[in-house]
Amino acid sequence: GGSFVNWVANEVKLKIPNCVYTPAGASAFMKKDQWEKASDTAQPLPGDIAFFDFPGDGVDRISHIGIVVKR
Repeated sequence: GGSFVNWVANEVKLKIPNCVYTPAGASAFMKKDQWEKASDTAQPLPGDIAFFDFPGDGVDRISHIGIVVKR
């Protein structure tokens, strides 16, 4: 996931934090004040980067990333 998101950003000349390790990528976006929590009424739009933490998957952290394609 993170490698693909980084590749896509690079292809369109968009500078984003390294997202290969998703928790570090999420932290970098938070530090840049470019973060909305889904519980805070976030309204993702196509092109936005979305981080996922799947409850009950045995990994208690953000473990996936993707690019929003449709609202």
